[in-house]
Amino acid sequence: MQKSALEKPAAAIRMAQEISIGLKAKYSFYSALVFFLIANPETYKFTQAIFGWLMPTASSSGTPTSFGFFFHTFLFFLTVFALMMFPKD
Repeated sequence: MQKSALEKPAAAIRMAQEISIGLKAKYSFYSALVFFLIANPETYKFTQAIFGWLMPTASSSGTPTSFGFFFHTFLFFLTVFALMMFPKD
């Protein structure tokens, strides 16, 4: 038997409420740590040294270019997504 249109959002809300505060804190901490590492000027310099031949990601001072900003945003997305694939515990 299929769920009605009203039951589907209610199930999603219940599932979101079941996520513990500890798990939310864990992912918040991981996200903050990943952001600190990826948004760091030294990381921009590092990616410039590796990928600079392809497209400039940062200046010599570590200031990101537009491409570098979007590239690091993509790296942040992939890293946080990968962290969420690990077991919850």
